[in-house]
Amino acid sequence: MVEVDTVLLKVASRCNIDCRYCYVYNMGDTGWSRAPKRMSQETCRATASALACLAREQGRPFAIVLHGGEPLLLGAAHLGLVISTLREALPPECAISIQTNGLLINQEILDLCADTRVTLSVSLDGPRHVHDRNRIGFTGEGTFDKVLAGIERLRAHPDSEFLFTGLLAVIDPESDPGEVYTFFKRLSPPSVDFIYKDGNHSRLPTGKISASSTEYGRWMAALLDVYLTDSKPIRIRILDDMIKLVLGGVGSKDGVGLTNYGVLVIDTDGSITKNDTLKSSFDGARSEERRVGKE
Repeated sequence: MVEVDTVLLKVASRCNIDCRYCYVYNMGDTGWSRAPKRMSQETCRATASALACLAREQGRPFAIVLHGGEPLLLGAAHLGLVISTLREALPPECAISIQTNGLLINQEILDLCADTRVTLSVSLDGPRHVHDRNRIGFTGEGTFDKVLAGIERLRAHPDSEFLFTGLLAVIDPESDPGEVYTFFKRLSPPSVDFIYKDGNHSRLPTGKISASSTEYGRWMAALLDVYLTDSKPIRIRILDDMIKLVLGGVGSKDGVGLTNYGVLVIDTDGSITKNDTLKSSFDGARSEERRVGKE
């Protein structure tokens, strides 16, 4: 039986930047354009009720990640309603976090997160020339400076040690792993995680020349070499999981090793999908099962 480990709650279906590699907006599916711009209170209440049932039936807590699009587009008031609705319905063991591109982090948002015990992870791909290659605005401008400014505001908050959980980077196989690692280490984040660009057999991830080529694997291997030679390394979850697997242990998240962990995705209209990265394939490729509150 698959146990739900993480719920990605898509509270906003729009974004304030236009990442070139984004599977939601710049690949196969256009469902985002027909979805509500933000999750309504009615859908949020139905979602919270359904997740409370899941927590009771599963008997194991799961993490909830407020996602998008860009979740901070909700603004502090509506974001506060979403968080309070979830908190009232779910057991305290179900942690709530936000995955943000960092541009909209402000004092009001940070105070809200501190008061409601919600953490933040920020997307940052590496140094300026790596990050700004893909994470751009709608007129092609880089977002690096604005992301770093958001991180600085996050670090300056009195409760930053709790609030800031780390960075999430999308791998650019054309970048230098050592340079990327050194950059992140200078920032001294609590942790860094790396993910691959999405793609499929018809449209390969950027930087991969064939279905059997190993550009991303070679990049990760080079990163691992740098990581293992650092006497005081920063924490990198995906590498730690791989090392544990090699030594006979188990991974901590879905996608690495043989686990029963599952990821549940809920869109702004209440649609439930198993893996919304299928949207990279073609229009309507959502693997939709049902909608929250409906049979």
